[in-house]
Amino acid sequence: MLVHSFGRYDLCSITDGAFSFSPGWGTGIALLFLDVNNQYIGHLSSRGLNLLPLGNLENGGNTVIDLSMLSLDGTTVIPTHDPLGNEIIISEKEISILKALGEYYDAIAKNIDADNDGTPDFVNGRHLRLSSTFVFVNCGLWGYNDTPPAVIDPGEMDVKYKLNINTIVHWESNWQVIDGQLSFSGPADYPYGDFNLNYLNYPDGFDIFISRQDNGPLIKGTYTLGLNGDEYTFVYANNNAFTNLALAIPTLHVNSDGFLTSVSFEYSLTDGTVIQPDNLLTNIQLQMTDDNNYMFDVTHYLSPEAPERWLNVETGFDAIIPAAPIYLSSDIKLVNIWYTDLLGNSYALLWNLE
Repeated sequence: MLVHSFGRYDLCSITDGAFSFSPGWGTGIALLFLDVNNQYIGHLSSRGLNLLPLGNLENGGNTVIDLSMLSLDGTTVIPTHDPLGNEIIISEKEISILKALGEYYDAIAKNIDADNDGTPDFVNGRHLRLSSTFVFVNCGLWGYNDTPPAVIDPGEMDVKYKLNINTIVHWESNWQVIDGQLSFSGPADYPYGDFNLNYLNYPDGFDIFISRQDNGPLIKGTYTLGLNGDEYTFVYANNNAFTNLALAIPTLHVNSDGFLTSVSFEYSLTDGTVIQPDNLLTNIQLQMTDDNNYMFDVTHYLSPEAPERWLNVETGFDAIIPAAPIYLSSDIKLVNIWYTDLLGNSYALLWNLE
């Protein structure tokens, strides 16, 4: 069995019809069942959701989930015990959001073999990871002490889209883009001709950044990546930023001496529905820009004991409380919130002063 979460694939042996593994708390995982030749059989699905969100759990990181007996229907593996609403505390609305977010897994049988050699890419130690970046230029006004925040109409939100392709390299290194040997085309049924391509090489991999010239979305379909003379094809479906948008709505709390003491957050959909961030997010970061265009990272001022200096399931998503109050020497004109969802997609939410 292949356990797939953003950033990694792990193989789990099935012995005498049973398996056990310990995924990370606060992640989203898909379970893919393979035969003895590593050929795809099917994937776990509960209530039409093709991944398990492991953020808001009954006993936190100590939660145990027993899926009980599994049955195969086509390529869908259905558990007798449904963890959604039991060990995984989640609402029907949040399940529907994750179904849209999890469309990527509808094509998982194709995407785990992007090089089209008939064998899942992880067998060769190299595979490609897809994610999206959504930048919302204006979400509304942040809150300030007793003045509540104000979210603008979603129809007025300007969003810029970008597709990211990078590597997951387990035991082979030095897989890089060679001398700009890079191309991108698609979708197969209605190809665009206006892609912008950029990339960065690292010692053990690369990041490729793809956008359209108008920064618009890529429609759902099959795309082809040309890399160092080889071709990789995959299905991309995560193109609607609003379907799964979790608004992290900030309120700044400043004392009479001009020190920022905390930033609190509310979480909702664009229609105002309140949501639990644990079911959708893995981490959150907050930056501020003052009227001198100086940007500073508020999450950097968290306690040194805070894991990775980002809010996550261990710190909670309710508020950023600096280890010591931060003096705001100039007026803040922009609050920028970055968060990553369970599949590794990134969102930038910009909140304005007026």
